Amino acid sequence: MVEPTVPPLRFLRLAILAPLLFLAGVGQAQGFDADRYLAQCLRFEAGGDYSSAREACRNALEIEDGMFEAELALARVEVASGNGAVAESRLQDLLARTEEPEPALLLARIALDGERPGVAEAHLAEARTRMADTPDRQLQARLSYLSGAVAEAQGRVTAALEHYENAVSADGLDVTFRLAAAELRLRTGEPEAARQQLESYQRLSGNDRDPRVRSLLGRALWAEGSLGAAAGQLETALALWGTRDTAAQSSDLRTLGLVYLGQGDVQSGTLALREAGRRGNQLLLLSGNVLAWLLVLLAVLVAHLLAESRIESRSTLEVSEGPQPWSVGRVYGVLVLSALAAVAVAVGVGALLYDNMLAAVTPHQQTEVRAVMMLVFTLVAILLSVRTVRQNGWNVARRLFGASDTWAAGVGLGLLLLVVTTAYLAWRPDAAAFGPLWANLADVGPLLILALLALPFSELVFRPFAFDALEHRYDRRTALLVSAGLSTLLLATPVLLLLPFGLVLGEAYRRSRSGTLPLAAMLTLHVGLLVATVVSPWARALVL
Repeated sequence: MVEPTVPPLRFLRLAILAPLLFLAGVGQAQGFDADRYLAQCLRFEAGGDYSSAREACRNALEIEDGMFEAELALARVEVASGNGAVAESRLQDLLARTEEPEPALLLARIALDGERPGVAEAHLAEARTRMADTPDRQLQARLSYLSGAVAEAQGRVTAALEHYENAVSADGLDVTFRLAAAELRLRTGEPEAARQQLESYQRLSGNDRDPRVRSLLGRALWAEGSLGAAAGQLETALALWGTRDTAAQSSDLRTLGLVYLGQGDVQSGTLALREAGRRGNQLLLLSGNVLAWLLVLLAVLVAHLLAESRIESRSTLEVSEGPQPWSVGRVYGVLVLSALAAVAVAVGVGALLYDNMLAAVTPHQQTEVRAVMMLVFTLVAILLSVRTVRQNGWNVARRLFGASDTWAAGVGLGLLLLVVTTAYLAWRPDAAAFGPLWANLADVGPLLILALLALPFSELVFRPFAFDALEHRYDRRTALLVSAGLSTLLLATPVLLLLPFGLVLGEAYRRSRSGTLPLAAMLTLHVGLLVATVVSPWARALVL
């Protein structure tokens, strides 16, 4: 019997290793190595496919743990995706391992997204130090852009614009830098400069199909009063959006509707606004400050109805001598006539100066037009109130202004309102219900200053004039609520701040019976806001 031959050991090893070596060679030929995964990650990142980029970077790190380029790319992807908190610890580790400036730049962006401009500024200083010896034009552009964002968050508008312009000079083809510079110029009342910035980008890049650029260009032209050109840009932006960013489309539709209405094209304007509502934009508006304003209007109407229903049980026989009280109807007559005069003048000024009947809701133009509205309303309301008080046999100064020794109390109350307003602006979340101030203090001009100094005199209409008539016909509580509601309806935004202010000022008047007190309080508030936004970059940042 023949014994079976046992193969030598080396042949056995060869039989085991050969398939493994073959598979490894195939894997390498198909690109399954860290460098090729990294290349995929960078390609997906450049194309905006952050989900695929994230997966490719993670594959590269699984093969080569601690690979610097892959970790940095993964951090960039997370930051671009809005997941900065996920990338922050990784970037801190990278910052300690290298002298490269990019981790510091990414940490600065994360801090900015988290509304921590002081922390961002420290990271930018670190990046600037690291970049001193090895300057990189693209990184320098990003450094300038982020420095501009920090300055803007701190209210240093001039410095922010300078940094943005430096970013554009270093890399004029990055649309992010152009959009930031143009957006800030538009918000601070320089629509022409904003338009030139965007048109320069289109000429230099040859790219006229970016819907963000078209949309902002349309808003800049709208603010300049070029309604026809604005409509063309917004129409193109809507076509370019396609199925992307429904919120941006609805915003552009709403703006386009206002442009059409400003041109007098009611049919097209109504159609555009209806389409914006269909996409949810109008519903979003109604969920915010507009809804609060409508609720205040409803509350005023309900208060009247309830108060009128209780009057029947009272005796209507009143015998009085001397000066007579004026009626609630006269109060509303004064308010309605004053409001109609203000609206008529606003439409006329918009049509004459800007060829835009809706200039009161147009960026930049609205600052001056609304200032004119405030001035006209205050002037007409005061004149009509004085006429009514005099006709009813009262001494005007004594009846409307009251005791002069309440100035100090009014100034104190005004300082308290100023603190509350500043706290509101600092705390205000990015939600529709928390509207901006009734005046754009980021675009201060002579007309706005004059309006803000004149507007406090409307307190004489809402407190001594309206409050007394309402209290005489109804009761103290109804007078307090309705007078506060009427003053809130006039200024419109932010309702969540204005209504409590109206109640406080009404109660202050009721206790003092002096119109000087609420007048002094509102003068102090307005002067304080003006001075704060002009002098303090921090305060200016709150209203930007």
